[in-house]
Amino acid sequence: MPYGSRMAGWATRVTGFEVRRLAGHVNEGLLVGAGVIEGLTLANYPERAAVIAGLATLLAGAVSVASGSYAEMRSEQDALDSFLAEEERLRELSPQEELAELTEIYLAKGLPASLAREVAEHLPVREALAEHAVSKLGISPTYLDPRPVLAAVLMALAFVVGALAPSAPCSWRRTT
Repeated sequence: MPYGSRMAGWATRVTGFEVRRLAGHVNEGLLVGAGVIEGLTLANYPERAAVIAGLATLLAGAVSVASGSYAEMRSEQDALDSFLAEEERLRELSPQEELAELTEIYLAKGLPASLAREVAEHLPVREALAEHAVSKLGISPTYLDPRPVLAAVLMALAFVVGALAPSAPCSWRRTT
């Protein structure tokens, strides 16, 4: 798969919610980094100690944010996997009921009854399970394939960007 098509797929998954989370972690990094540096500076610690403490805070905060984001997404994915496994089990136990349920989903989307039934009958199992997840859980179809490691890295980078901002003026002041 070419690089551009992978990026296009990833870019369509970024929603306003993820952007707000990233902005929140930038802000969190900024506040934590500034608080540590300002506190140590006001306590008359050497500037170098304040910068080192700020960088240690940056590292600890980035690890904390990344692990929290990863754990959150993994638990959501585990819950979704459990739901999909249950739907698959129900599909095997009572295929006619599940077919009727899937037909109802397509009727609710505005398809005529005959077409809704035909789509439900010919839909691959994976797609049918995804439709059940979307309709029953109210999740976005793009959420069915989350990337917890990527989310963790992005959240950590957002925190780092915020936490680096207070450290930069300290290092610039020494060079001038």
